[in-house]
This record gives sequence, C-alpha cells and structure tokens, in this order.
Amino acid sequence: PGTGVTPADGAVDVANEPDISLTVRDPQTEGQPYTGIHTGRTKLWINGKVMDHAAIQQEVAADGSVKIRHPATNIVIRDCEVDGPQRFLHFNYSGNETWQNNRPLLDIKFENIIAKNIQMPLTAYGDSESPLDISFENIDFSFKEGFEDCDFMHAANFSRIRLKNVRVANARGGCLIKSWSRAGDGLIELAGLKCGIPDEDLVRYTDEEFVCQPI
Repeated sequence: PGTGVTPADGAVDVANEPDISLTVRDPQTEGQPYTGIHTGRTKLWINGKVMDHAAIQQEVAADGSVKIRHPATNIVIRDCEVDGPQRFLHFNYSGNETWQNNRPLLDIKFENIIAKNIQMPLTAYGDSESPLDISFENIDFSFKEGFEDCDFMHAANFSRIRLKNVRVANARGGCLIKSWSRAGDGLIELAGLKCGIPDEDLVRYTDEEFVCQPI
C-alpha cells in the first residue's frame, strides 16, 4: 500500500521545489521472513506514463518500507507575452552564482509566446550529471533597442536544445547559440527558424571561461 503521497490531489503550490513521492511497504506473510521490496523492480507511473527507472530515487527504511521519489518535470510555460525582461531565461547551474545551487532543472518548454525588449542572452547552463532538455516552439523574440549586438543564448550541459518555428527578430553581432559543451555532447534541433544570423554563426562551441552577468 502507498502512504504519504505528495503532492496531494488538487494541490496548486506545494513547495519551492516539490518532488512527487510516496512510501510503500509489502505486506508480510504470517510465519514467513520479511524480504522487503526489490528496488530494482519497482516502477512508477505518473499520468499513465511509466517513469525512467534511472530517474527514480529510492530510500529503504529500517522497517523495510521504501520511499520512492521522482523530481518534478514537464514544466511548460505557454500562451503569454513578456515585455522588457533583462533575461527571458536565466538558469545558471555552473556554480558561479550561489543562489542557483539546489536541485537542477531537468526540462522546460516554452510555447506560443511573444518576448520583446530583451536585454541579455538567454542562459541555460544545466547540471553535468542531469543535462537539461529545453524546448522553444512558436516563439517571437526581439531585443531592446541598443541591446541587439549579443548572442541569443549561452548554454552548457544540455541533452537537447530545440527551436521550432522560432523567430529572433533583431539579434546581430553574435551567434544564435554559444555552447560550453563539446560538439556532439548535446542535440541541437533547429526547424522553421527565422533570424538574420548567418548559418555559420548559428552554433559556436567554446572553451573560454563561462561568465554570466547577474540580473
């Protein structure tokens, strides 16, 4: 039986970084030794989909019960307009900003958004052990006047960066994506992209020191 399941049904805001968790324990057969739960065989379904076993965290208690946790994923931001952000995205898990050092972001999607008057490159620096999957679809980006001469995005430790039907109206003087990961370490998907950046400058790989100006 499962106990202590979180988040509770109908919860809107559980915590700053909520996990999905439950505690389970197999019933003991009378007169038989208790063998506990084989953690290598556990499966967790969320919204009808079985989760990757490697992403499940399991803690075995002294009474043989097992606490099963899965980090919150499938974050989607859609159908909005953003005007005047210094950075449209600022996730920096490099370690040079101490306020971003708790659990790493695993994946995030942006859909059907107009973002204008941006002042700095988007930052997507994931965790080396849990690379970031980030997706943009049907997005219209534009930079503020006087801030157009910059890269569109700085990225590292990603499993995938996906841009589909994305327009970058006025970024110039830099590249689309500057990557601190080596070529081949992460997938970059560009489909239906509209921007004035030359093809040879769409992706640049660098080994220079990563510097991120705080907001």
